[in-house]
Amino acid sequence: MTVRTFIVGIVFCALMGLISLVSILTNVDPAQGPFAIFSFYLSLTILSVSILTLIGFFIRKKIFPKSIPFSLVGVSFRQAMLLSMVLVGTLFFQGLRILSWWSMVLLVASIVAMEFYFISR
Repeated sequence: MTVRTFIVGIVFCALMGLISLVSILTNVDPAQGPFAIFSFYLSLTILSVSILTLIGFFIRKKIFPKSIPFSLVGVSFRQAMLLSMVLVGTLFFQGLRILSWWSMVLLVASIVAMEFYFISR
């Protein structure tokens, strides 16, 4: 797989995530049950991972033009996953009405610890 194929795939995932998120926001009642809420968080995660991966890849490509593109893809995807976990986790905590400054600090600290683990491997 080439980097171009990867980028086309990520753009396709972003479009599908956007379409599903808009569809869920306009057509689904959150009171319908846990499946409606789960599908909202899932589509938001897919959309945010895709967009953050593309943003991270193009920023890294601009900053490090001589590096291997597949190494940039891996780092961009990993950090996009972690940032999406912070975003969706924050929204999930807010939805449960348990978001406070210390829960946010714990969430960010756990994500930072995961990033340090991945860097040290």
